[in-house]
Amino acid sequence: MLFNLGSAYCLRSEYDKARKCLHQAASMIHPKEVPPEAILLAVYLELQNGNTQLALQIIKRNQLLPTVKTLSEMRKKPVFQPVHPIQPIQMPAFTVQRK
Repeated sequence: MLFNLGSAYCLRSEYDKARKCLHQAASMIHPKEVPPEAILLAVYLELQNGNTQLALQIIKRNQLLPTVKTLSEMRKKPVFQPVHPIQPIQMPAFTVQRK
């Protein structure tokens, strides 16, 4: 029922209300029971909001809600690695002349 209400809000361009209905409905059922139409609606809502990366994650996971990270996943190295090592900045040397 909430999935349908979310779709109706989406048709009315009320994307925040649609997103709330979608997440509320998804939290009430098992992630594997979420209908494919709801996943597509979530992708559409994220694209409307400009969140292309989140839309891709929803498609890849095939889930609306983020999964809870396990302890072993939290211990992994961070995803961001600097491209170049950070080098210290050297300021130019100058002298002060006194009169």
